[in-house]
Amino acid sequence: MSEQIENRLLAFWRECGAAPRPGVSAGELRACEDRIGRTLPMEVASVYRCVNGTEATTGWLFEAWPLARFGSVPEVVTPFAGIPDYSQIATKLPDAAEYFAFADYMIWSRVFAVRLARGSGPTQVVALCGDSWVEIAPTFAAFWERYLSDPDAALFAG
Repeated sequence: MSEQIENRLLAFWRECGAAPRPGVSAGELRACEDRIGRTLPMEVASVYRCVNGTEATTGWLFEAWPLARFGSVPEVVTPFAGIPDYSQIATKLPDAAEYFAFADYMIWSRVFAVRLARGSGPTQVVALCGDSWVEIAPTFAAFWERYLSDPDAALFAG
């Protein structure tokens, strides 16, 4: 992901009043990688180096999570059995343990997760809602490009 995209994301969140957090250090990135047992691809790490999520939601009620909340779908999303009920998503989403939640829309009405397969591979982004899911973008970078060009297209796709 280019520096330009990250700077555009930071500016967009400032304009929205979403209060972007300062980026993380190399040590914080390593600590996250140790915690999740995966190396963050450059396109994911570069976003977090620039901006560590938001402290508030955007006008679309979208919240990008700080790296400390970043976690696998089975560990972070499945325990939420409210409305919608995510308790079965790990059995419905193929290779659910390879997907890591990084954001939500409208207080968990939708949760966004990026695929971090062991080794290398595409960083597909999916939107989860209850026990269903839909691909939003083929890569993490493509998700942010889509979000920046048309937030509705990124948040309400599928």
